Amino acid sequence: MEDDLEELLIGRRVAQDKINLMKRDKIDKAVLMLITDQQLAHYIPTYGDRLAVISFCQQQLRTPDRETLLDRIREKIGDRKKKRRPMPSESSRMARKQNTSGEKEERKIEIGWLHYSHPHFTQVRTRHGGGTRHITVHKTTTVQQVLETGNRLFFPNGFSTKGSQENFHFEVCDFKRNVIPFEETVGNLYETTKLKLLRFYICTKHKLSDQSSEEEESDSSIEDGEDLHTKNLQAVTSDPRASDSFTTVISDGNEETDSIMDVDTASEQSSDLDIEVTSPSRVKDSNASSDSDTLEWHSDDDEVTVQMRPLGVIKSTPAASSGATDASRPASVQLRERRSIAQESPETSQSTPAASSGPTDASRPASVQLRERRSIAQESPETSQSTPAASSGPTDASRPAFSTRFHRASIRRIKVVDDVLSVFKDSNIIDVCLKMDLVSENAVDDSGVSREVYTAFWEMFLQQCDGDIERVPRLRPDYCQAVGRVWVKGLLDLGVMPVMLSKGFIVACLHGMDAVDADLLIMSFLNYLPPVERAAVERALEGKMEEDDEDDLLDLFSQMGSHSLPPKDNMRAAIETMAHKAILQEAKFVRDCFSTVMMAIKKVSALYESKKPTGKRVVQLLETTKAVLSQREQTVLSYLQRYVKNSDQTKVEKLLRFCTGSSVICVDKVMVSFNVETGLNRRPIGHTCGATLEVPCTYSSFPDFRTEFDNVLLSNNFEMDIV
Repeated sequence: MEDDLEELLIGRRVAQDKINLMKRDKIDKAVLMLITDQQLAHYIPTYGDRLAVISFCQQQLRTPDRETLLDRIREKIGDRKKKRRPMPSESSRMARKQNTSGEKEERKIEIGWLHYSHPHFTQVRTRHGGGTRHITVHKTTTVQQVLETGNRLFFPNGFSTKGSQENFHFEVCDFKRNVIPFEETVGNLYETTKLKLLRFYICTKHKLSDQSSEEEESDSSIEDGEDLHTKNLQAVTSDPRASDSFTTVISDGNEETDSIMDVDTASEQSSDLDIEVTSPSRVKDSNASSDSDTLEWHSDDDEVTVQMRPLGVIKSTPAASSGATDASRPASVQLRERRSIAQESPETSQSTPAASSGPTDASRPASVQLRERRSIAQESPETSQSTPAASSGPTDASRPAFSTRFHRASIRRIKVVDDVLSVFKDSNIIDVCLKMDLVSENAVDDSGVSREVYTAFWEMFLQQCDGDIERVPRLRPDYCQAVGRVWVKGLLDLGVMPVMLSKGFIVACLHGMDAVDADLLIMSFLNYLPPVERAAVERALEGKMEEDDEDDLLDLFSQMGSHSLPPKDNMRAAIETMAHKAILQEAKFVRDCFSTVMMAIKKVSALYESKKPTGKRVVQLLETTKAVLSQREQTVLSYLQRYVKNSDQTKVEKLLRFCTGSSVICVDKVMVSFNVETGLNRRPIGHTCGATLEVPCTYSSFPDFRTEFDNVLLSNNFEMDIV
């Protein structure tokens, strides 16, 4: 028996004769872990003592195992440290692997092909026989030999996509497009440039290009035009303001750049639009060319704007033909506007002998003519703006005269708030016939697309406002009046208005704060609050405040700057003061900016009520396109009426937006037509421009009808895809 075990037994007051018996029978720790409790009771009668002994033995036996494991680990670690590690070689101690390419006698090079296309060299792509070729050559290889290798690669059998090898002049350029002497070697170039991979360009120029340039110089008229073009380009590049302005307009975005650069090919792709070159001497004599369709560059406030006039229509439009432009609108927007008008009136855009009598140069590219016109406008802006005949031309009594200004804007759905506000920053947008289209969506705006844009704008804009049922805007100063113009123009043109904007806020904008009475202010404030605080304020106004309401009211008053509750007899006055601050005072700057653009509208409350859609009101708007319906059509119509009547407010707004593009009532009726689509093609179709809902009449039951309509309306991925 171990000494520590004997001390444990003595400490637990086990009888000495029992201890002696265990010593005689050689009962040690190892044996105690093997015998049963019944056998151990023969030596230790007390049960608690037996448990203590067993636990003690387990701990003592576990500790040596742990120590043995630690010893083995220590031995392994020590053995690893004792092992001799080989000394690192000189090359392995280097930070980077030594470059052995410089010791080789051969080096890799790249060869490309540059072909001269007036007025500069352009790289020939792989699909046209060019591309980049990788070869390995000796260091002593000369540039002349590289040229011969390149000719074999790009001119197999002496021919290429550009023509025969005999028709070209050849040169070799480096990566900087500098000509390399033929006697230079690859090794010397690598040593000079210190490049990892050297690139050569085989430059080709057609031999006939020299002859054509001499013929152009012999033509005096073309020579004068080219001299004028050169001078104008120098004037543009020498003026940093004009250059920066032009660069800014062109680089506004991919869409705007595309819309501007499309003009370069307009003379080749469209027979309705002709691009004309004019000079200062021709501007004076403009009667002969005033009937022709022209693309004019005007410079106003150092910003380049573009005006396009379709034949016969735009030249009688004062807004489209005047020299003055709005500097706040980008050139690409105005260009799209003019082009869209030309597309909308094709019957009046046909070319006539009188309309094409202006002098043009068909042999010169459209982009050059545009640059010349821009340079002329910058050199003599007073000529292009002060000559009535050059900008408008005489009005033909036989042609219709339009006095309405058109403006077309492209809106990105994901950036609808930013794009709409950028359009409505122009204070003259209220007086313009505005057409909008959604980028990457197929639709033509006949009111439906505009309604969708206004609705999408208010939906995203109101998410950034304060409030719950009714919301109060908090805006940047430069956006306040723009939002007011959106409110006014949407209501005037299409009847679209955001009913979630606080009614008290709108009344104050239109008629001043004195027109907002206490009842309207309290109602707007209650709708402004979240549900929990709204319920607490309602009970406080009724004098039925509970204990739980005091905490909610205290939080509300703390948000408004008060850290204690007023007495109950003064509670209503305190709530009115708080409502006045939240609805009117904090939004005072926004309200003042709104007031400058909003007209006096009477009966605002009646206007709000007439715009809010409900199930019963929308059912009253439904009207079928056919006077007599079949049995299936009548059944589906009853499904539709039942579905609309029993829908909640959110679903009714989505259904109305699906049909009209607006979530408020802005049409007199919604037409319902029927089709016989089945299977995967069966779905409701909304035509927002005509406020028409196309419904399949193949539903077998109302649950089937309701399920499909719910799947469509609950989706947040509405997209225009019907032209």
